[in-house]
Amino acid sequence: KVLNTSKLYKKKRRRKIFKFSAFLFLFSSFISSLVYLSRQEEFLVSEIVISGDDIVGRAEMIESVSSILDSYYLWLIPKANITILPRSEIRATLLESFKRLKSIELNVDGGILTVTPEERVPVALYCSSVAGVDCYFIDSEALIFARAPSFSGPSYFIYSTEESISEPIGINLLATEELFALSRFVESLKDLNIFAESLEIGNDNYTLLTDKRMRIMWKKEHGLEKTYSNLSAFLSEESIRTQEDFLERVEYLDLKVEDKVFYRFWK
Repeated sequence: KVLNTSKLYKKKRRRKIFKFSAFLFLFSSFISSLVYLSRQEEFLVSEIVISGDDIVGRAEMIESVSSILDSYYLWLIPKANITILPRSEIRATLLESFKRLKSIELNVDGGILTVTPEERVPVALYCSSVAGVDCYFIDSEALIFARAPSFSGPSYFIYSTEESISEPIGINLLATEELFALSRFVESLKDLNIFAESLEIGNDNYTLLTDKRMRIMWKKEHGLEKTYSNLSAFLSEESIRTQEDFLERVEYLDLKVEDKVFYRFWK
């Protein structure tokens, strides 16, 4: 066995300190060089471009992206460095701040960062009432994404709720599948000579308003297919079919009781 003397112990300790100091020096030099290179102008985004015509909020988008790129990783390395751009952060921030955007594509060429947004396409309106007051655009995913201007006529189909939503932007009014099913149902009513303009969504019921100001009411639990079948069968009955301008004279059709239809004429 070899006994470590005090002198040998000190020698080993100095060697460890030297190795650690050398490692620390090399590591610090590497980090300093990395930080220095990351801040060189040729590696930084020099311009932000929002691609596309008629993009709403272009200046605000540029400001939002600039705010991200003006910050640093670990307070040292700029996020504006084109090799380590925070792409996920930019996309998430823009999609969260601008609900009318459906997706974001980023491309870097030289020092130019091009942001290509895809805007949501409105398919209907959400309004505080079926009268078309205080309206917002809805896309095919049932997302309420932007305030709508006032329309002089029924440019879009209108959805409303029994209890008005105070801050609707960013809220999904329905599940995507439910919106699709309701849209098909409304379209199919044209085969029965019923032209719908709006639909009120209740907790348990739907209330549809037609261009003749007639209301059609049914329970959600009965399903759209069965509701359509019952309505079609009712309108096909000879006692109803032979009445002149029946649909124009009816105030409402109530299908809330299963397999039955109640109606009342305008007074």
